[in-house]
Amino acid sequence: MSDQDDAATEWEELDFVFAGRRILEKNKMGALIYPIKTNGELGAARLYGYKFFKRCAVGGVYTGAKFTDNQISGHSAARYKQQWANLEQRIEWRALDEGAETQDRQAKLEADARKISDIERIMLPLREAYASFSRRYDRAGQQALEGAVLAALRAAPRRSEKN
Repeated sequence: MSDQDDAATEWEELDFVFAGRRILEKNKMGALIYPIKTNGELGAARLYGYKFFKRCAVGGVYTGAKFTDNQISGHSAARYKQQWANLEQRIEWRALDEGAETQDRQAKLEADARKISDIERIMLPLREAYASFSRRYDRAGQQALEGAVLAALRAAPRRSEKN
């Protein structure tokens, strides 16, 4: 291994700023962070999986993580230090974070809408009736409807019902 390879893999302990959530490939939630260089300036933006940064506040400065040119270590044990001083950047990061949350929620709602099967669409009137029984605490009505639906499913189609 050369000296250049050793230098590339050296871990440097730096503070970092959590700049909020962002949408990654395949609608996955990610976290945008900026390492803070030793001179106090922000380093290059880095995207990571969101699960390790769930407890981080947007615009918060955290200490205890170690960085290489393309990796991070110790980020799950990082401690909050202070808020990033630049108010305009914090406002921008917060807006982008909320936009990512909106995109994520919309994608989840669209996925749920696609999950509705033809059977659920066909049974919508029955499902509404069942919900009505539930709201009125009518367990007997619910059981009667369940029994009627199961009996209808078990019955063979009649000739008059076939197209």
